Parts: sequence; C-alpha cells; structure tokens
Amino acid sequence: MGASWQELILGDSYFRITILGSFFWIYGLAGNMIVRAEGRMKMAAVMMGAGLLVDVAAKYLLVVIFPLGVEGAAWASNIGMLAYTVIGWFYFGRGRASFRSKLISIRWDKEIGTSIIFMAMTLFPSIDKGKPAALIGIARQLVFYVPVMLLVPIWLGVAGIYYGSFAIDAVIVIWTMLMVKKEFHSLRQRNA
Repeated sequence: MGASWQELILGDSYFRITILGSFFWIYGLAGNMIVRAEGRMKMAAVMMGAGLLVDVAAKYLLVVIFPLGVEGAAWASNIGMLAYTVIGWFYFGRGRASFRSKLISIRWDKEIGTSIIFMAMTLFPSIDKGKPAALIGIARQLVFYVPVMLLVPIWLGVAGIYYGSFAIDAVIVIWTMLMVKKEFHSLRQRNA
C-alpha cells in the first residue's frame, strides 16, 4: 500500500475513531446534498463552512493544546461532522427546507418506507418482491459489515479491511444469486 508500519498504525487508529462518528458523516453529507438539490448552494456552502470551522478549531484544541495526535485529529473530524449534522437538523427542523419536517421525529411513513424498500435492489422490486432486497441490504450493513470491519482487522490488521470487504461482497453475491434462482424457479412454476 506504500505506507510504513507506523503510517498504517496511525491510519488504522484514525479510521477506527472516525467510524464511531459515521452517523454524523452520513447524515451531514446526505442532508447537505438535499439542501443542494433544493438549489440553495449558498446555504449548503455555509453549512459546510461552519462544520469545517468547528473541525479546524477542534483540531487545534485536540492536536496542539491537548497533544492527542492522530486520534485527536480523528475526534476533531467527528466533532466537525457533528456540528455539520446539528446545523442540518436545525435547517430542516426550523422550516427552512422546501418541504415540511420536524427537528426530531421518528415514525414510519408506510408510503415512503415502502418505496425505499422497493428501491433497494432492481430485480426484486421489479417483480413486486421488496422484502428480499431489504433483507439483503440490511443484512449486508448490520449483520456482516459492522462486525466484520470491527473484528477482522484485529486479527489481520489493515489488510483485514480488504479481506473482510471481499468476503462480505462474496457472501452477498452468492446469497443474491441463490435468491434470484429461487425467484426464477417460483416464477416458472407460476407460469407453467
């Protein structure tokens, strides 16, 4: 990979800490994409800039004032993304978006949820089978990805990330192929 042993250790440390803040990374970036899609580029830039300023201030604090090194830089990145996410929450929650939303609202909207599930994969939704697609998508992220990415690198180091990703994709491809084969068999029986 072109890195020395020390660089690999530091990169692994940075990666493990930023994974802990992945919700904020995903939500912040996705929310900003929605703001851009609304055509509010200036607002999107202001939100990104504010998160970046918090990131820079936190890096100064955690790397220079409290010499935490790479770990401090990673935590500062998470803090910046947390600020980015909070700004997005207030943007959407205070009615600034082009659609109605609440600051904190957890509920299942049957129409929206069903459409998301049906868009998860192309084959199953096209034949009115959204549950297998949702099962594969959820299993890939929660059952396979999180445990494998946390455990395999402990035994295999940074290379474990690559081996784990390959193994997960191989399992998902085989599983999907088996489900597709089963669906084709079912469709043939129904048409016979």
